[in-house]
Amino acid sequence: MMDARMRESLDDHITGHYGEDQFKGAEEPSFSIVDDGTLDTVLKCDNCGEELRYNIDLSDVEIETEDSNEHRIQRALDLAESEHECVLVEGSREQSEGMRQIMDALFPKEEERRRQGLCPFCAKQIDPGKEFRDELSRKEFAISGLCQKCQDKTFGG
Repeated sequence: MMDARMRESLDDHITGHYGEDQFKGAEEPSFSIVDDGTLDTVLKCDNCGEELRYNIDLSDVEIETEDSNEHRIQRALDLAESEHECVLVEGSREQSEGMRQIMDALFPKEEERRRQGLCPFCAKQIDPGKEFRDELSRKEFAISGLCQKCQDKTFGG
């Protein structure tokens, strides 16, 4: 079990917050720890919602038992940061700030929904980690914010 100091330190590492919002508005992925009741280390990308599952073997490292969770989490974070390609982080580059301003002017209600994590068309709450059936759908979501059902209606899927 992690004590408050360890959790705060880990949270600082995950979010990059060391007393200030260093990455506020940046395109760096950050991760939250998900307790799914297993022994796996599960991290969820805070940007796109993808869950990453790691079963870290620490048999090659001599560590104290109470430190093993921290080491497992640190290894999982290192792997996630090096392996994970966040669809929303990449997709956010596909629409420039100028395009966002145009979209805000033309479709203010829909853009506000998109910013709130809702589908701009049907207002359904979207869980990006579970909603989409393929990479193309996730990329379209990164651009338009449309849920899978509205993408299918719009593009004939």
